[in-house]
Amino acid sequence: MKTIFVNFSFSRLRNSELPEMTEAILEAVEKHNPVTMKIAGMYNLLSELRPLLDILAVKYNGYPIPADYKAQCKLRNNLLVAIQSQLKAIEKARVSGTAQQAQLAVPYLNGYLKDISIEAASVKSGRVNQMLNGLTENDEMNAALNALGLTTYMDELKSCQQDVNQGESHRRQTLAVRPKFNNKDARGRVVTAIENLLKAIELAKVENVELDYIPLINELNVVLTNRQTVIKSRATRSKNSAAQNTTTVALPTKTEATAV
Repeated sequence: MKTIFVNFSFSRLRNSELPEMTEAILEAVEKHNPVTMKIAGMYNLLSELRPLLDILAVKYNGYPIPADYKAQCKLRNNLLVAIQSQLKAIEKARVSGTAQQAQLAVPYLNGYLKDISIEAASVKSGRVNQMLNGLTENDEMNAALNALGLTTYMDELKSCQQDVNQGESHRRQTLAVRPKFNNKDARGRVVTAIENLLKAIELAKVENVELDYIPLINELNVVLTNRQTVIKSRATRSKNSAAQNTTTVALPTKTEATAV
């Protein structure tokens, strides 16, 4: 059966262009009443895919790390460096008045903080959280930290780590929903639904000779033609740009004149 629609290739259509085109097609069909035109089934299948259009409208560039999360991670790193420096100073000074407290607190902290600077952010969080959890309701350890002048550092680290935990939790939640937003799958489903709708209109026109499908077909052809023109213009610009770059590269370079 000879097609009644403009020959259109979806392969050159960008994901970001598909939502606008889909909405234009749905709007045209809605105006002519899909029930009256006896194409409600395929129309509904395409209309139900509207949530996928939001996925295609936005280009996915990964999940950028929020500035406040990066700032909290940097602050945590600075605090960890400061605490480790303080521990080294305590070990080097060997102050007799706090020797007992140092013997208790220093090995505990070093157990979690040794070589932590080279770890990934998530690993740092795991070790710091475990270390801080071990201080909860640990009066003897907290008294030792206070005597060694580390309480202020630990309080600040706890506050900072809570902010980091929130940032990591938000990131996990964001990444968890990413599989639902598969651009390739969304594109394939929408394109297939459009093609099926156009085929349904072609078949309905043959089956229901008493109905006038020409106005609807003409509107849809306008949608297809307009998008096809955009695609061709883009291809022409790209071709001209490539040709211009080739010409520029091929130009001979100016050489210095030699003395006679």
